[in-house]
Amino acid sequence: MPIETPAQSPDPRLAALEAENARLRGQLAEEEGRRRLLDLLGAGFCTIELRFEGDTPVDYRYLSVNPAFERETGLKDATGRWMRDLVPGHEQHWFDLYGAVARSGEPARAEKPADAMGRSYEVRASRLGQPGENKVAVLFTEITGRITAERAQAALNHELSHRLKNNLAMVQAIARQSLRKLGPSEEVEAFLDRLRALAGATDVLLRHRWAGGELHEVVAQVAGLLNQQGRVKAEGPSLMILPRVIFSLFLLLHELLTNAARYGALSSPEGEVRLSWEVDGPLLRMVWREHRGPLVPPAPSQGFGTMLIRMGLTGTGGVDIRYLPQGLEVELSAPWADVKAEAA
Repeated sequence: MPIETPAQSPDPRLAALEAENARLRGQLAEEEGRRRLLDLLGAGFCTIELRFEGDTPVDYRYLSVNPAFERETGLKDATGRWMRDLVPGHEQHWFDLYGAVARSGEPARAEKPADAMGRSYEVRASRLGQPGENKVAVLFTEITGRITAERAQAALNHELSHRLKNNLAMVQAIARQSLRKLGPSEEVEAFLDRLRALAGATDVLLRHRWAGGELHEVVAQVAGLLNQQGRVKAEGPSLMILPRVIFSLFLLLHELLTNAARYGALSSPEGEVRLSWEVDGPLLRMVWREHRGPLVPPAPSQGFGTMLIRMGLTGTGGVDIRYLPQGLEVELSAPWADVKAEAA
């Protein structure tokens, strides 16, 4: 008769080793899949280990690189080597960026020049492993061509802007000389003031590389042209608007401010103007309100200035002018989609 032996319980140490082995195999498979994906995308990828002196990151060593690394950096046989040896003049901002990621654990994205390598990069960095290991994974793409094109475009815009300002100054000089025989008149000064307003709009666009302008900045610039900075209260969110709208708004606000200074609230020491705006659903709404000034009657005839105001923000109207006992009120509206510009 066979002798039965008691069933042996599995060794917990062996089970733990098998579980750890399975975890590592899964991690390796995941890492391999990530590498293949990065290779397909053509992005550079590397893992690095930071070296610190005190709290200052001073160098990093490449632990691994993918096949696209050499093409994106021009660095050969980088694995195992220190960056200061590969590129002695590499900028400190790269070490600071990766050092901050290693110490804080917070991922980072940046676009920075690597002038010592003759390139620029967009990078995404995240910490690897445990705190204190000082390891970082870096996904990067060379953007040298894009940065070069952007700089060339900015230089061209700057040159065009200055030429436009010079042309406007020449037009002002020609107009002043041509109209001199007419003698001083309100019409001549109004014409020259409108040319100055166009030059002011160009100043705003020049600061934003002709991408648009911010509304508070536009109001301040127009008020400054007429020395009314402290008497115009602007209230509204920071909004970027298109270049063509900047010119319309400059002329419109210049006209309103000029009239307010001559006949309206700003002709009185106690008077003031409040200009508010908001994006209300699909519309941008602006309201001009004059306070504590003399009663302003409707103009007996529609001159060029009134026509400018009635053209509105986009040249298609959307203007309501109200002559109220407390002061002139003008409400402007335009489709926000036709006005907004991307932030510069």
